Amino acid sequence: MGLSFRKHLGSSAGFNSGGLSNRGGGGLNSILSKYGYTNAWSSENKTISGTTTTLLDYANEHNLANPDATSQPALNTTDSDFNNKPSFSFDEIADHFYKSVSNWRGSDQQGEIISVFKPNGASGIMLASSDEAANDDFISHGTNALTTRIERISVGGTLRFITTNPLEDWTTYGSSVWAWRSNGSSFGLNVNGTEKTVNVTVGADDGTWFGDISNRDNITIGARIKATNNFGNGKWCLTIYFATPLSSGNRTALINELKAYYGI
Repeated sequence: MGLSFRKHLGSSAGFNSGGLSNRGGGGLNSILSKYGYTNAWSSENKTISGTTTTLLDYANEHNLANPDATSQPALNTTDSDFNNKPSFSFDEIADHFYKSVSNWRGSDQQGEIISVFKPNGASGIMLASSDEAANDDFISHGTNALTTRIERISVGGTLRFITTNPLEDWTTYGSSVWAWRSNGSSFGLNVNGTEKTVNVTVGADDGTWFGDISNRDNITIGARIKATNNFGNGKWCLTIYFATPLSSGNRTALINELKAYYGI
């Protein structure tokens, strides 16, 4: 499972892994640069200063950080579950990365989210954006074994639970590449290169996306921060956001490159 530096320990001030020095040449940046992403965060492109870890956006737009010492995810410096690449562990108690952003991607009626993640336990939240007040408005991409959901969306309290047919227990999955998308009118899901049949168990299969959900106040990885918070459990390496869905060929090519890179 690799070496893990637990919270508050082993994080030297100003330590930088990735960042601008990770943007040239090969490696993960070489893969990402082929596909025209909008935003992207990884366990390799970060700074650590004491009890604050900051994920550096490859697009130089939205860096995410844990808001306090108790919410700092543990860094696994070399993780055998991901071909000895670094990962972060989330504890389903408080761990998450965060930035306050009003209505992020508020004009997007379609798009795609691709993450590299290993579920552990009931819930794993890979990317979310939500309203922190009483309004129940959010979009949350992740896994939930209790109801085998892959996604949960709420617009003014009207929920959509997106899963697969047949239902799957996501806790049985190991390290995986998850690709979830909307074409503006319906949802799609691909896991490790296998296209899934989407089943919306609550609400409509209507492709509701970021531009359809107002009042959102943040971007988070590892949690859904709203009036009642929800936290994820598992190990995470990468989340990429695309403002438009990838073509089938590009999706397959990117997933295959990420599987090779992370040893999946």
